[in-house]
Amino acid sequence: IRSTLTRLGDKNLLPDIIQIGNETNRGILLSQAVNDQGWTLDWNRNVYLFQAALSAIDETALLYGVDIRTAIHIADPEDVPWFVEQFIMHGFTGFDIIGISYYWQWHQPVNIPQLGQVITNLKNEYPEKDVMIFETGYGWTTQNADGANNILFNTHPSYAPLSPAHQKKWMTDLTQTVIDHGGSGVVYWEPAWVSTGCETQWVTGSSWDNATFFDFDNKVIPEGGIGWMQHPYDFTSSAEGEEEQSAFLDIFYADGEVIITFNEEIDFKSPCTIAIYSVDGRRMFSKNIISLDDRPIRIPVDGLATGCYIVTIRDKAFVTATELICIPNQ
Repeated sequence: IRSTLTRLGDKNLLPDIIQIGNETNRGILLSQAVNDQGWTLDWNRNVYLFQAALSAIDETALLYGVDIRTAIHIADPEDVPWFVEQFIMHGFTGFDIIGISYYWQWHQPVNIPQLGQVITNLKNEYPEKDVMIFETGYGWTTQNADGANNILFNTHPSYAPLSPAHQKKWMTDLTQTVIDHGGSGVVYWEPAWVSTGCETQWVTGSSWDNATFFDFDNKVIPEGGIGWMQHPYDFTSSAEGEEEQSAFLDIFYADGEVIITFNEEIDFKSPCTIAIYSVDGRRMFSKNIISLDDRPIRIPVDGLATGCYIVTIRDKAFVTATELICIPNQ
């Protein structure tokens, strides 16, 4: 881990978030022999390995002077509460984000509203942690571009039949639910896994070509899931704690600057990180604020194009406030 992160750090390519393991609903770094025999989750071993990874990430972040957030990643909303509890009970507490995989294909009958309740429960139980959907996806067609069978083919009754419009609706409904219940983000897997001549030991092509954001000619489907990233979401209904925090804070755009004002009662602790994101999730700007003594905070953003952006401010305790701003035509 240190070797990989050092190579990335030397090229100024360190990520904002690192998940330790992928869908770790079992132990990690198990041998093939153990996998073949079946397995028992050894929490002492598991936490030791997770902690070693976390230490390497923290050391790298300190070495390069960057902020790297860390995450655990569990598949199936029904399994997430137990696994998070076990991580905490066995002493692994230093991560920042609870990541969830949620696919109707494999995690039914859990529906989108029930997923929202899982997020609310996690936020109530672990208010210092963010909760994100690290993986989700939905098909846009039952057709197949190659000899690799489609593995994402199941349809939810409210999003049937598979179509570009229903793919987009699945993503926008899911994302609005995540927002409403205090979640921090949604990641689609995998929007560009189109059919190619690449092959595995089993098949040539892609088993996901019916769930990308592209048609079988590799052209984007404008009416499909890609529109999820620019949907006009309602951020006024997010988690109660964030609403209370925002009562003491105002983020707005004026005269070429993003301005952040807050009164003396707000419980933000220096230093703070301010970030500006496009609505499709690209980070456009980031700045560390060492002291909050000089208020309001003013961030010149003359280089940003006309449009809407998401501004976040996060303190060292990971208390976060978020606001949508719009830059008009000048």
